[in-house]
Amino acid sequence: MMSMFETQARKERYNVSRALLGCKLNNGDPLSPHVIKMIGYVQSLERLGFPLSDKFATDVILHSLPSAYGTFISNYHLHTMDKKLTKLHGILKTVEADIKRGSTNQVLMVQGTSKIKKSWLNKKAKSKGGSISDASPSAASVAQPAKSLGTVCFYCKEEGHWKRICDKYHADKAKTSGSWTSDSSTYQDAMGSTDSESWFGAMSSEFKSMDDNLVWNLVDLPDGSRAVECKWVFKKKIVMDGNVYVYKA
Repeated sequence: MMSMFETQARKERYNVSRALLGCKLNNGDPLSPHVIKMIGYVQSLERLGFPLSDKFATDVILHSLPSAYGTFISNYHLHTMDKKLTKLHGILKTVEADIKRGSTNQVLMVQGTSKIKKSWLNKKAKSKGGSISDASPSAASVAQPAKSLGTVCFYCKEEGHWKRICDKYHADKAKTSGSWTSDSSTYQDAMGSTDSESWFGAMSSEFKSMDDNLVWNLVDLPDGSRAVECKWVFKKKIVMDGNVYVYKA
């Protein structure tokens, strides 16, 4: 019996490993589903007793990206930035947005640039016996490209500010800020209410999210086993004007 389970586990580990190493993202394909799928394979290997280090998993994910990400990958290795897979996913989404805009921005090159330039300008000013204000013309000409590269708001897509100080972002956030309220204590109540279509959409969205993120695998219930019961929890987010902004299941 033990040998049979070991053979099954070895076969499953082989299939997951082959799927992970065979993942390739084509140019133009969406990035997030690809990376989430690969992270799911990495987590599956860990559950099978074959954990991969974050560094090796990162290398596998980067290797699966198309040539459009080549410059980013070179910069990533150049800066020797060790990130968790979820953090890497967030950085890659930013790079994907830059690529779609046709931008030549390189996220990792921008980080830390201002400090290097400021230090260089201070040394230059001191060597001339002046202050950093004396070198302002050259500072403007050098620092201007870095400003245009690093000050694009990812919310309104305008240059000159970050998302955290974006007026449009804070105005929209204020409109949608509100409180969560419990509603429809059972599935039958939700499906029998006037908001049944909205609740059904919320449940479908939750199912899709769990399926996309490989939260569970659907299997047959073994003989003699009892499934753990669960229930739906339904909530609404009410915004300041009293309208329902989100149905969450």
